[in-house]
Amino acid sequence: MKPIHTVLLLVLLAVASAAPLSAVLFTASTGPDASRGERLRSPALDAQRSLLAADSTVAAAAATVGFAAALRNAFADDVVYLQDGLAILHGRNDATAALARDPIAHATAEWTAMRAEVSADGSRGYTFGRIRVREFGAAPIAHQKYLAFWRRAAGGEWRIAAHIRNADAIEPDPAPTRTPALDPGHDRGGTHATGYTTDDTGADALATADAAFSERSVQRGAATAFVDFAAPDAVLLVAGGGIVHGRDEIREWFARAPAHSELRWEPHYAEIAESGDLGFTAGTAIFSHTPPGEPARRAYSKYITIWKLQDDGSWKYVADAGNGRPAS
Repeated sequence: MKPIHTVLLLVLLAVASAAPLSAVLFTASTGPDASRGERLRSPALDAQRSLLAADSTVAAAAATVGFAAALRNAFADDVVYLQDGLAILHGRNDATAALARDPIAHATAEWTAMRAEVSADGSRGYTFGRIRVREFGAAPIAHQKYLAFWRRAAGGEWRIAAHIRNADAIEPDPAPTRTPALDPGHDRGGTHATGYTTDDTGADALATADAAFSERSVQRGAATAFVDFAAPDAVLLVAGGGIVHGRDEIREWFARAPAHSELRWEPHYAEIAESGDLGFTAGTAIFSHTPPGEPARRAYSKYITIWKLQDDGSWKYVADAGNGRPAS
């Protein structure tokens, strides 16, 4: 999602009661031609379980030694880290320095992954969920959501390759007060970068899909784009709001967007599994709202989008989250 928190933000009612946890926790990307037996024997299932265990290990550390220390130890050396209010950070050193300045750095945190999905070869995966932040032993002081993209090393250890958090609504979500398309998780846009960074040639496909996604938003509106490019089980982690599940709820969320607005974005980073079926893009976004007779108002954000190859060969997003950034 692409944030827009400085202008007319609408916090939507969250749809936290979508599919039960047991139905979404383990999802393997095993390809369209795999039989049931092949799926059961797939190494992706073991990789999934180990990914969930890795996420749980970081969560357990965050509940004891503190959020910043736990997350820092899980970062890959080349992590793409999106902290609210900052530009996109690349690399463990910059991410760790920013994390140390986060207001919740020395607090403890608790979470349980709501979904853990891996690529067919078990080399990449993602998790997302809700975080409760506490001062040590105290009542929650903040509610957040996270989306993490993981990379598995040759030895089997999982490391976080990309990570983003944004504010969560305390359930039940508050009544809408501002405009949905101005949410910090949805102003994808971006005209500041001229390209993207990746070490994987196959990630070109993800950058191309993300660019087409943005073009659809500019030409036909964000609502159409976010529905057209959504996988059936796609989720939006709405900054300042809840979690929006599935195409119908995504359509309803964007239906409240203001007229005379434009949402555009550009990927800066892309990574894909060696099996070519799961990856992420990260980039910058701009939301522009120009009411008749008034000057344009803009909001700036950044985002991580998780992409999954579909049975028909198309790329669709399965998870998307964003937060704010400086204008330049």
